[in-house]
Amino acid sequence: MDIDETQDSLGEGLGEVGRLASQADLAQILALFFRRPSTELAAGLAEGTVALDISQILAELALDDTGAHGLLGTMRGGGPEALLKALRVEYTRLFAHPEHPVLRIYEALFLYELRGRKGERPVLFVNPAALDAERLYRQAGLTQNSDFNESGDHFGVQLDFAAFLLRQRIELLSKGQEGQEGHLAGNAALFDEFKARHLSKWLQPLGDMLVASAQHPAYQAVGHLCCALQEGYGLTGA
Repeated sequence: MDIDETQDSLGEGLGEVGRLASQADLAQILALFFRRPSTELAAGLAEGTVALDISQILAELALDDTGAHGLLGTMRGGGPEALLKALRVEYTRLFAHPEHPVLRIYEALFLYELRGRKGERPVLFVNPAALDAERLYRQAGLTQNSDFNESGDHFGVQLDFAAFLLRQRIELLSKGQEGQEGHLAGNAALFDEFKARHLSKWLQPLGDMLVASAQHPAYQAVGHLCCALQEGYGLTGA
């Protein structure tokens, strides 16, 4: 291999790592919105750092902004305390209302309602989607954190798992291709299986419904970004 070919190969490798890192970053940022909003999240929105990160990620992945950056930018300069309160009110209304949440953030319940509530209502933790997701988590060497004991089909947990697999692939690539072919193939196969069995079934419809039903600009932006992540992961709806 001559010098030009070596440089081209190195450039392609760096480009792949950057793409994987951006995909992981987007999943991890989105996961923050599907848990009770934290003071750190509110501060990042108020300071504009979340909007800047999202803009850079979308540019790296060559994805359409779809208005998400502008929606997030409207919160820049606001008071973080008031923003935190508003985020938590919207989070509760959308996902955690004790009687009538707008959207379910558990795959089995979301699809149950999306498909007209046909059949028996799924039970958290022991429904087939949750159990299958946990099987894949264990296959990757992960167990649920006792500090966040959620059903395996929780959307935030699934986003964190996607980010974990992508960062694992980055680590393998950083070690060089030699001797890593089997590990890289296994990582890619596991990620493809996870996308096909879980994310592809509800990432797009969840994003679309969030765009339509969110009343706070942060969650409207999150809906758009879920749809962007669908494109970034090369998914097609089931």
